[in-house]
Amino acid sequence: MTRPIVYVLDDEVDMVDLVEFFLKDQNVELRKFTRPDDFLADFDGTPEGCLVLDIQMPGLNGVQVLERISGWLPVFPVVFISGHANVPIAVTLMQQGAFDLIQKPFDREELITKTRRALDWSKDIRVKYKESAEVWSGMQTLTQRECEVMDLLLAGMSSREIAGKLDISRFTVDHHRAHILDKLKSPSLSGLTSVVSRAKSIFESGSNLVRLGKTP
Repeated sequence: MTRPIVYVLDDEVDMVDLVEFFLKDQNVELRKFTRPDDFLADFDGTPEGCLVLDIQMPGLNGVQVLERISGWLPVFPVVFISGHANVPIAVTLMQQGAFDLIQKPFDREELITKTRRALDWSKDIRVKYKESAEVWSGMQTLTQRECEVMDLLLAGMSSREIAGKLDISRFTVDHHRAHILDKLKSPSLSGLTSVVSRAKSIFESGSNLVRLGKTP
């Protein structure tokens, strides 16, 4: 059975090691990072899991990292850790899609409880909205060009019309189309419109169907 993944991103090595020590017996796969760029290069939100993320870091801070992976929310929840959290910061983070917040210094039980809650959320939402969650996750793996082609396909344009509009060959359009159907696990273009529409209605920003931090 595949274990859920817990990504840990904090520029302090001691803090990353502490999180690992607290979670080492929780039957999860831990992936540790001290640099946001390294995390972003490795991140794949398709498996069940969560991210434990520091707010204050050199280079990209935690909020900017959250923005970079916002398309994966709420399928892949984010638990922030901070040594300087206050009510306005907490409210801002929750509004931007954070799942929970942990104040430094924290103890083992608090970390386990909040991380387990995020993992349970990730699992529950993938079970309740299985097809849509898979489609939504697949959409986040599309390249910019594939997104453009998908939007035009959903608008009813033919491969020839898309090729002309994007100034690419029809063969290239068909190549992108095959990749899109594969990533979105759709057997045909005819069923793509409905599954994409459903996934957007559930997971897109502002959706009332799924609210982070509450049982779906």
